Parts: sequence; C-alpha cells; structure tokens
Amino acid sequence: MAPALNQTSIPSFQTKHSSRFFIKFVILNTLQMIKSLLIVGLGGALGSIFRYLTSLAIGKYMPTKFPLGTFTANILGCFIIGLLFGYFEKNNLVNSDMKLFFATGFCGGYTTFSTFGYENISLFQSNNSLLAFTYIGASLFFGLLAVWFGLFLTK
Repeated sequence: MAPALNQTSIPSFQTKHSSRFFIKFVILNTLQMIKSLLIVGLGGALGSIFRYLTSLAIGKYMPTKFPLGTFTANILGCFIIGLLFGYFEKNNLVNSDMKLFFATGFCGGYTTFSTFGYENISLFQSNNSLLAFTYIGASLFFGLLAVWFGLFLTK
C-alpha cells in the first residue's frame, strides 16, 4: 500500500515551482488578451472612420433614398475580407494579429450590419417595402459575390 501524501511529503520546490508557473501562465495569457483587444480596437476604430467617410462621400455625390453609403460599405467590406483571407491562405499566413486587425477589427468596424438592419426597418415603416426587399436582396447577392471575387483574385 502506497503511503498517503500530505503537505509535509511534497517537496517545497515543486509547490513553489508550480505556483510560479501558474502565475506566469496567467500573466502571459492576460497580456496576450490585452494585446489582442488593442489590435481589434485599433482596427475597428480605423474601419469605423473609413465607413463614416464612405457614407459621407456617397451621400454627397450620390444622394438617394436608397441607403447607398451603407450598401457600399458592406459590399466593399465583403470584398476586402475576401481579399484578406484569400491572401492569407495563398501565402500561408497564420499571423493571428494580422487577422485580428484587418478582419475582426477593420472589416468589423467598416461593415455595418446593425445599420443595415435599422435602415431596412425604417424603409418598411415608411412604406418602402419594395426598396427594402431590393436592398436586402442586393446586399446579400453582391456581398457574397464580392467575397467570392476577393478570394478569386488571390488564387
């Protein structure tokens, strides 16, 4: 029968070593998470700025009832994410920081699905159902086409 382990039978070196390893593990994971959050936040801030500038430019030069600024941002964002992931795949880039910055951050800030939803509800509420369905269909069709085209260009 094996002797029972108690606090005095465990060498203090192992206990101290395990504690130090655990503390280092927690600190490194926390620092990595903070770094990832900052990368996503910076990319998202830039994406949001570019989304706003896209909407301003489209609104100034192409005024219409159709939410063309949001539509343009969503289609361009789909195209950009297709290019990015195609490029990453083609070049075997697995750098998660680049993906966090560009795909999660920039494209997440640039595309505007929540605005898309709100604008469609507004179109329905103002009795513009045909325009809303056109916007929904065109966004889905051209968004998927833009992702495919971005992937195609990088092959």
